[in-house]
Amino acid sequence: MSKLLIRALDVHDMLQLEGAIDLLESAFADPERYSRARITREMLVDDALFYRQFFIAIKQGRTVGVGGVKA
Repeated sequence: MSKLLIRALDVHDMLQLEGAIDLLESAFADPERYSRARITREMLVDDALFYRQFFIAIKQGRTVGVGGVKA
């Protein structure tokens, strides 16, 4: 059984970022509301008013989960 690794998303690592965006884009049922552009923007925004931290779950080298905290 392989381990599930959960770590903070490194938005400067293009493989991690693309994997997270791909997974989120395929998870939402409303592509008009949750477009790839919107998901990318939300992950990359640096807003002084809100704290954001995204996490990814990796299993056997593949991104299998994405989550985040926004406050």
